[in-house]
Amino acid sequence: MIDCVGAGRALSLRLCTEGVPDGEAAVFTLFDASDDSELETVEGKVEGDKALCTWTTPDLEEEGKETRRVYYKAKVMGNEVTSPEVEIYRDKATIISLDPDGEPLPDVPYTVVAGKRARHANTGSKGERTEEYLPQGKRAVHWGEGVDLIEWQEEGPVVWKAKLRRQTWFDVDILGILPEEWETDDVFVLTSDDGSFEQKKSVYDDQIKGDDRLTLRFTGIEPGKKYTLKRFLDDELMEVTFESVAYEELIHMG
Repeated sequence: MIDCVGAGRALSLRLCTEGVPDGEAAVFTLFDASDDSELETVEGKVEGDKALCTWTTPDLEEEGKETRRVYYKAKVMGNEVTSPEVEIYRDKATIISLDPDGEPLPDVPYTVVAGKRARHANTGSKGERTEEYLPQGKRAVHWGEGVDLIEWQEEGPVVWKAKLRRQTWFDVDILGILPEEWETDDVFVLTSDDGSFEQKKSVYDDQIKGDDRLTLRFTGIEPGKKYTLKRFLDDELMEVTFESVAYEELIHMG
C-alpha cells in the first residue's frame, strides 16, 4: 500500500545510515513520479544511524490537481537510495450549506465520509466548515435530519456546497382506536389543495409506540398553502380527517 500525505503538509524524509558518523550531510532530492522531473532538494544531517529532514508538500489547489505522486533519492557519502512513491492528496473538504435563496444556512448537521471513516459535525454559525486531515479515499457528504436537499451546487471532492430547505413538519394524533386495532392496509394521505404535494403514511409510521393513539408525522409542508388529510382502505375513501387547513395552523400541531 502506497504511503499518503496531505497537500501542504510536512513529509518526513529518512534514510538509514548505520555506520555513518554523526554530522555527515544527507541530501534528499524530490522527483515527480509521473515524469521523473526534479522538484526540490533539501538537506539534513546524520544523527544516531539515520538521516532525517522534512519537506513541505506542494499545494495541489494551486496546481489544479487532486493527487500527485512523488519519490526522493537520498545520498550520504556518495551512497544513494531511492524511496518508494508517496501520494500527495488534498486532505481538506469544505462543506457549505445554503438556504433556497443562496444565503448561508447555519448549523446544518452533516456526516462526511472519507475512505472508511466518518465524521459528524455541523456547518456552524456561518453555514460553512472546513474539515482537515481527512484520510485518503472516496468521499461523500450526507446531510443530517431536519433538512431536505434542493440541489448540489458543488459536489466534492474538496468543496461540497448545497442548497437546502429546513424541514417543516407536524404530528397528527388519530384518536379513538388503538394503533394495533387499525387495519394494516389503512393509508393516510396528506395533499395540498393546489395539487403540488402528496405524502402517504400508514400504521407502521406511528411515531410513539405503545400509547393509546396513532401519531403520524408529515414533513415538507410549505407556507401559504392549505392541506387535506384523508384515510383510505383499499383505495376507498373512509374518512376526511381534516380539510383545507392552512400551513400556519398545522405547524402548531407539532
